[in-house]
Amino acid sequence: MIRPAPLAGLPVLALALGLLAGCSPNAADDGDGANGLTVAVVPKGTTHEFWKSVHAGALDAAKELSTPERPIKILWKGSQEESDTAGQIRVVQNFLTRGVDGVVLAPNDSGGLVDAVAEAGDLDVPVVIFDSGLAPSAAEQGAETVSFVATDNYVGGRKAAARLAEAMANAEGQSSSGRGKPGVILLRYKAGSESTEQREEGFLAELRENHPEIEILSDDQYAGTTPEESLANATQVLQRFESEFDERPGGIFAVCEPNADGVHRALKELGLTDRVSFVAFDPNESLVAGLKDGSVDGIVVQDPVGMGKKAVRALVAHIDGETVEARIDTGVTVATPENVDDAEVAKLLAPPRAE
Repeated sequence: MIRPAPLAGLPVLALALGLLAGCSPNAADDGDGANGLTVAVVPKGTTHEFWKSVHAGALDAAKELSTPERPIKILWKGSQEESDTAGQIRVVQNFLTRGVDGVVLAPNDSGGLVDAVAEAGDLDVPVVIFDSGLAPSAAEQGAETVSFVATDNYVGGRKAAARLAEAMANAEGQSSSGRGKPGVILLRYKAGSESTEQREEGFLAELRENHPEIEILSDDQYAGTTPEESLANATQVLQRFESEFDERPGGIFAVCEPNADGVHRALKELGLTDRVSFVAFDPNESLVAGLKDGSVDGIVVQDPVGMGKKAVRALVAHIDGETVEARIDTGVTVATPENVDDAEVAKLLAPPRAE
């Protein structure tokens, strides 16, 4: 495949910018000097709590790895909305123009960022992918990467389904009336988002393989990429099945924080928290409060601080000539009302954030 080369003049341009700034091209414009490393960290978006914790981890890694002889600076930037793939591509290209030493990237579209990663390779700028993967054909298209640092999202989806099935069974056991076959709603996130698609696939696989007693009522609806979109879309879907939840146990799974935030609000506004079990993926303050007041039955939690830290560490190790694992798993845990106060779970539910 022949790719266009929109950045063909970047090495010359980067050198010119570096000279104008009075430092080496690889030091960008941060003033760290020729011996410093600049690492661009590009999240899917910048508004959600998860990314602020990733940012905190990236800063921790830079602090731990920096020396007086070689300081490491994190350049953090992403498009505001996770649906803005064109904006994310521009962010990556702007960092390449500035002459960074490496890029740590969470693609908000698995196929849409392939060419940008390939362009980084053309400029000998190493890339670590985190959180959400590139399309399987990326390497064939010239998009070589150092490592993929992420949660096993397929496993996370399976854990969500198992927890939801457990919560629905508990709710049924507490009911005094005979009720019909349990029914579940899956609200998807965004087409092309590899991490959430893996969660969706894992969730459905777990239900079909291990919980045939549960009927999948809806699995083709997208909640949207913001809490406001998710509130509106979740309300519509829940209203469609609301009458059924008088006759059968109900459940719903939202695959990421903005989805879950909107779904949680919809359940409360419709008065369904006592009739519909709810499992979320990724916490925020409202969802954690829901674990404690009974309106949320489980939250699948990642380690965003660890993810940011391990991704930056992997990139720096590669720059230093070390062998880096192609896949680094950052772990997944299910928080429930029963374990919400456990020290390790509480830490993952409220990780530090960079503001």
